Order: sequence, then structure tokens, then C-alpha cells
Amino acid sequence: MQALLFASVSAVLSFAQLQALEIPSGGSGINDGQPLQASLRPEVGRAEALGAGKRITVTRPDATKPYLAQCKAPLLGMVATSERVLVLIKARGIDAESQGMVQVKLQLNEAPYTAFGASVDLTLSDEWSELPVVFVANADIPSGKGAVAILCGKRAQTIEIESVRVLKYPATLDLAALPRIQRSYPGREPDAPWRKAALDRIEQHRKADLALTLTGADGKPLANTAVKLRLSQHEFGFGTCVSSHRIAGQTADDQQYRDLVQSLFSIVVFENNLKDSSWKPEVGVARRALLNAELDSAFTWLAGQHIAVRGHYLMQVARPPGLAGMDDAAAVRERILNSVRERLAFVQDRVCEWDVINHPIAWSNADLLNKHTGLEDIDREVFKLGRSLTKLPFFVNENQIFRPGPQHDDTFT
Repeated sequence: MQALLFASVSAVLSFAQLQALEIPSGGSGINDGQPLQASLRPEVGRAEALGAGKRITVTRPDATKPYLAQCKAPLLGMVATSERVLVLIKARGIDAESQGMVQVKLQLNEAPYTAFGASVDLTLSDEWSELPVVFVANADIPSGKGAVAILCGKRAQTIEIESVRVLKYPATLDLAALPRIQRSYPGREPDAPWRKAALDRIEQHRKADLALTLTGADGKPLANTAVKLRLSQHEFGFGTCVSSHRIAGQTADDQQYRDLVQSLFSIVVFENNLKDSSWKPEVGVARRALLNAELDSAFTWLAGQHIAVRGHYLMQVARPPGLAGMDDAAAVRERILNSVRERLAFVQDRVCEWDVINHPIAWSNADLLNKHTGLEDIDREVFKLGRSLTKLPFFVNENQIFRPGPQHDDTFT
């Protein structure tokens, strides 16, 4: 059994500047008068009152469980699907050596803490700033059941949160009207030193000579003839992850999203659309049909732009969210294998390759499925099943072995 290892690399953006916030009219407050709530396990750190706010100190961080130290702002009103939610967080990080880092989520305020949009990472400076975070609700949030959660447990740090204001706006509001953080990163400057070395490597590795023989109708070479060549697409795979909902969407923002994908990239991977958790039976028949229609539309558009698609993933060894709470090994095995069959049958040859196994090593304290009785060979079973159903190239995707720690020590040679 052979597969290539596909290592992923992530970058952290920090905010470079925050202009004076311009809050559009028409919003309604949905957490007015609600005190902030802090929740920390004693072994993780401590929370202290800070006037109406909170000071949260994390002494034992866990990057895989940032929710072990958090601050919440409960919501009073309901939020309808597609309504815009603007969160204004006045906070700072008071560590002397580094900036604070938190993750902001719009979610249920009770189990199972369902998220109503993608989480947003924030970097906090040591100066008080009111930072805007924007969500578009992906489902109805019942009145009094929602919350904005600020997860602080990813790193050892002290965070001070003075206030959290939450406003909702109609679904018709242009998202561009809402304030955003201007994000940047060190080295983004046009004259950053790394650019010259990179350009030199591009000349060496990413370019090749092109020789043309131009002939006239008589077959003889043409002389003194102007020739204009235009590169229509890179052979090298400049890639990114995309949302099928955005690719298939009909708003002005969706069109801008497609324009950027078409102009910048030659290969993509869907963020979550082909993962097993997005295909769990609980999604339901009607919802599955809608999601599949979006995927069909996205695949069609990408093919029309000659943009290749990677398949990510068939199975994750670290227990994925869709298998949370399932203890019956036979039921877990059946669900995994059925899901592999369903997704391969749907996708067919519309991807150029598959991450057949995701996170076989994973993070510290991950719940690895193949460590459970009855599932010792589940990753091998998925590999064999996948190979019987498609001849596309297979990769094993892991990003945890190239950093100091037990994952590197135990697996990298």
C-alpha cells in the first residue's frame, strides 16, 4: 500500500491597522444588558471580573480544545438565516512577550453548541481596541438560544475583554457596509527582502524557454513578423481552498469570489464539502440534495475555467465531528465505508486526486479511530475500498510531523 504524503502549511495573519469604526444604521442590538460569562476549567487557568468585563488567564493551553477557556455573550433575540451579525469586541492581550490570540464563534449557547458560520481568529494587541467580526447566519438561531463565544484556550496568555456588542442586520445589507479589520502580515511589503530570492527561484524553476517556427501559407519561415503571446493558464498548480456555496452563489460577492479564484489559481480544494462530516445521514435528504446541487454547479464552473479540483478527504483517522459520540465500532465502520462509497460515486472523475487518509498522526490527545478495538484496520480498509472504486492518485494528508514534539519524534525519519 503506497501513497504520497501531502503536507499542509498554514499562515497566521495579524491586523496591521484598524480604522475608526463606522457602524451602519439599521442594526438592532441582540445582547443588550446581558453580562459576559466566563468559563474555564480550573486546570486550564482562571477568570476574574474586570468591571463589566472579564480577565482570562490561560496557564495550560490546548490548541485542539480552545473552548476550555472562553468568554460568552448570550444573545436575547433570534437571528434568521442569512441575517448579518456584527460583533464588536473591545479587548486586549496583556502578555509582555506576544500578542493575544482568540477564536470567535457564533453558536448555540447549549449543547451541542452548533456553529452558525465559520469561526474567526483574532489577534489582540496590548492596546485596547474595539474589533469587528462579521457573521452571516447559515441557519435560524432561536430566540435566547444563541451566543457569541470567544475561545481563549489555544495558547498561554492573559486576555482582557471589556465589552462585547452584538448587532444584527437584514439579509439584504451589503456586507461591504460593515466594518472589517485590515489584515496584513510581516513581509507583505513590495520591497520585502524575500521577494528577490523568490523571483530568482521562479526564473530557475518555474520558467522554460519556448521556441516557435512561424511559416507563411507557402510553408516558408516568416521574417520580421511581430508575434504576441499570452499565457492563458499556469501549468504549475497555484492552489487554494474554496467554498462550493460561494462558487455556486448568485450574489455580487459570489461573482467577485469567482473572479478572484479564476484569476489567481489553477487548482483548488473544497473546504469541507467533500469531508465525511458533511455527508452524515443527519444532514437529511432535502438538505443533501441542495448541497449536491451546489457541488454540481461548482464542479461545472471550475471545469469551465480549466481549474483542477483535489478531493479532500475520504477518511480522517482523528475522530471527525460527524462521528462524535459513536462508540459502536461496527456502526462507525459501516458509516465510514458507506460514506466513502457515496462520495466516490457522486464525485467520480471530477477531482484529479484524493486525500484518501487525513490526519493519521494528528494532534496531541487526538482520538484516533484505529486505536479502538474493532477499528484497528479501518484506514487500510478505506484505502483498499477507495482503490477498488477509483484509479485516481491517492495522498495521505498530515501537517503534524514537521514540528518539534512527539508527532515528529515518533514518525519522522
